[in-house]
Amino acid sequence: MVRPSKGELQCVKSFRSLLCLYALSTALSIAAAEHRIDHISILDRDTVLIHFDTQPNREYVLQSINRLSCVPNTTGCNSHGIPTNWVTVFTAPAYPDMQHYVIPDERNAVRRFYRLRVRTP
Repeated sequence: MVRPSKGELQCVKSFRSLLCLYALSTALSIAAAEHRIDHISILDRDTVLIHFDTQPNREYVLQSINRLSCVPNTTGCNSHGIPTNWVTVFTAPAYPDMQHYVIPDERNAVRRFYRLRVRTP
C-alpha cells in the first residue's frame, strides 16, 4: 500500500467531501507517456485516492461505475450490454503545464471501476 503524503491527508481532512483536489503546483519533470490512472490507494476504511498525471492542454474526466456488465437495451445499457451510465467523479481542466492529481472517492460500493477520459480542447 502506498501511503498518502502529508498534503494528501490535509486535503482529505480539511474538506471531508467526496471531491477534494490536491494538485501539485510544480510542473512534473517526467512527461506522461500515456493517459491512464497511475494507481489507486486506500486512505482509510471509507476513502480511496485515485492518482493520475496530466499532459498540457488536455482536459481529463475521471469517471466511475459500479458494474461493467448489464442487460442489453435497458436503462443505462446499450444494445451490446455495455453500460452507458458512467458517473463523472472529477474534471481536470486543460492547463498549459503538466499536473498530478490525487482525487479522493468514497468507498460506498462493494466494487467500483474507474476510467480516465481525455479531451483536447
